[in-house]
Amino acid sequence: MPRAPSAPANEPSQGVPVPLDRGDPFARAVRAAWRRLTGGRGVRDEQRRTLIACSGGADSSALVLALAAVDPGPVVAHVVHDLRPREQTLADRDSVRGLVAGLGLDYVEAQIAVRDAAGNAEANAREARYAALERLAGEVGVGFVATGHHGDDQLETMLMRLVRGAGPGGLAGIHPTRALGPVTLVRPMLGVTHAACEDACGRAGWVWREDATNDDTMRLRAAIRATVAPELRRLAPGLAGRLARTSELLSGAEDVVRERAAALTGQGDEGRGRWAWARAALASEPGVVVGCTLRGALVQAGVGADDAAGARIEPIVRAIREGVDDIATFGFGNARVTVSGAHIEIYAESGTAPATGGTDD
Repeated sequence: MPRAPSAPANEPSQGVPVPLDRGDPFARAVRAAWRRLTGGRGVRDEQRRTLIACSGGADSSALVLALAAVDPGPVVAHVVHDLRPREQTLADRDSVRGLVAGLGLDYVEAQIAVRDAAGNAEANAREARYAALERLAGEVGVGFVATGHHGDDQLETMLMRLVRGAGPGGLAGIHPTRALGPVTLVRPMLGVTHAACEDACGRAGWVWREDATNDDTMRLRAAIRATVAPELRRLAPGLAGRLARTSELLSGAEDVVRERAAALTGQGDEGRGRWAWARAALASEPGVVVGCTLRGALVQAGVGADDAAGARIEPIVRAIREGVDDIATFGFGNARVTVSGAHIEIYAESGTAPATGGTDD
């Protein structure tokens, strides 16, 4: 496996990082969370070797520093993208190379090009970055990818989703683990703050990179970070740890909702891209379960998850729970949802639903 090359001679020196002491409280907390998320006490460290995604910022650099002392050490990955000037992105990469070389760890990298792709640039970059990390993890033969998301990211995410009217799944925020193809994505720093990450880098004598786009308060996340989040942290010290518990509780509630919705989706499945239920059967369920059931069926019918979002599902849930005078029809591309006084039906192909005088959303 390749070692990190030395930083270019014309790159400003950041010095050599000093590994965090094994007893460092920050490092111990992050290592404990990493072990818990990668199998717990029954797994040896050599069985959970991890690829760390490092951007060069304080958070992911602190994650590298915290896990550098485990044996075997992690592999550090950097993904170069094209959303900022090339000079800046290469400087980020060279910073990560310097950190990794100073700690004696293995390094891999990938490049992605998303600037000219259709759709939301940041969403495209995130999807491409995770795909690259999944590929790199497979190439180096590890089963886990770790990212530097921390408690302040969690706070911002939960507030953003609250503003947008999310349900329990959305309000749960950033999940500690999720599948990333055949590997598992883990986030062992959700219980620590950004300030703690900066302090850890400072103790290691490491100068991290700053991304100016993170301070653009025209973006909702940056505006929350600059205005709302500091006041909440002032009013409620230790908020990051409590939000981790809240996220866990909401995730558990979402699991219950999904389990019930999956059972209802299965009951309505009539095959050939068609689902049907007695309206009374769904109307008696909580609205959050009805919405999750409809989303599950629509996604199975080929509707994109974003298209089956809450704002488009809510009118259907109201029609089911409150009843309709005639037949209401709601369009989702090649799928249709029809609600009558007695039945709910989903058709996966346009044109197969009966002609009605209802509304088309």
